Amino acid sequence: MGFKAADGIRHWIITRLKALRTFLSDQIGILVEKKRCTGFKVAGGIRHWIITRLKALRPPPVDRIWILSAATAALLFAGTVLAATPVTLVVHGQAVTLRTYQRTVGDLLAVRNIRLARQDRVMPAEDSPIYRGEVIRVSEAVPVTIRLDGKEVLNRMTARETVAGVLKENGISLGPNDLVQPRPTTQVAAGMLIRVDRMTSGTEVANVPLPFSTRQENSPDLFRGIERILRLGRPGLEHQVWEVSFRNGVPVKKTLVASRVVRPPEDRIIQVGALGEVSRGGNAIRFSRAIEMRATAYTGGGYTATGTVARPGTVAVDPRVIPLGSRLYIEGYGYGTALDTGGAIYGDRIDLYFDTNREVNDWGVRYVRVFVLR
Repeated sequence: MGFKAADGIRHWIITRLKALRTFLSDQIGILVEKKRCTGFKVAGGIRHWIITRLKALRPPPVDRIWILSAATAALLFAGTVLAATPVTLVVHGQAVTLRTYQRTVGDLLAVRNIRLARQDRVMPAEDSPIYRGEVIRVSEAVPVTIRLDGKEVLNRMTARETVAGVLKENGISLGPNDLVQPRPTTQVAAGMLIRVDRMTSGTEVANVPLPFSTRQENSPDLFRGIERILRLGRPGLEHQVWEVSFRNGVPVKKTLVASRVVRPPEDRIIQVGALGEVSRGGNAIRFSRAIEMRATAYTGGGYTATGTVARPGTVAVDPRVIPLGSRLYIEGYGYGTALDTGGAIYGDRIDLYFDTNREVNDWGVRYVRVFVLR
């Protein structure tokens, strides 16, 4: 009978423990999902369940000892489960949800065998207490480069999550117009280049010359092609105020904000000849233009640049000024034709052919008016 009673008691306890385990699992799961997981509510539910079963079963007194022992063990188990604190641990971007019995963040990291390098970072700090539902982040330090003011380069290791955090960590403050690339909210990545450009502004004052214009006036008293300057012209003066934007001390943008003309410019006035006909020796000479030139003389015969034989009336010219083949009238010499060139003949110089050295010497060097005939 003793063995049978013992087997019955053992069977009864095992059956009731299984039922208790199922009940605890269901109750804790429901309460956790509803975020109402408190020790008093679960413990109260367990106590109510045990009392209800005891009243229904009414086992013999000797069995009550076993039942109370099992109930006590169940309550201890429930209390232990409820004492664990749920947290989310994020390590290098990988998140895991767990329950912990540790009191501080540092204790949790030690249990999880997470070791921090000198520049790694954990939030909250290692000595902070752990609270239910808290998110604990462990960030690994990565290398970044900071280019400051366009010239200074800082190589740093950082565990900050954003560019703004890196700048703050290194004591870099930003002005209202400073530029940061990438943006301060950008997530930090290994090898990132962070540029900080200092943007400032200032005012510049300058007196700027105003260019003058050139105005032409036709004159019937001047030969066509002849010009005379009546007034040289004078530049004006303008007082200007500029707003200048600087990037790292270098001007990058200028905006004119105010200006005042101190002295207006004066135009240059040129008289242009309109007279296209002149009388020489009783003959009317019509010409397309007249040129003031320096005339020399030469002799010796030979062939010209155009293949003709040099003779009186042959004129050597600069083809860029007077085209070869042009018919000419040279004051003091008479009619001629542009048929030859010379190494010393350029610009406003011409060379006139004579038959004899005496005529060449008599001519010498003269400044004459040359008419290019129509």
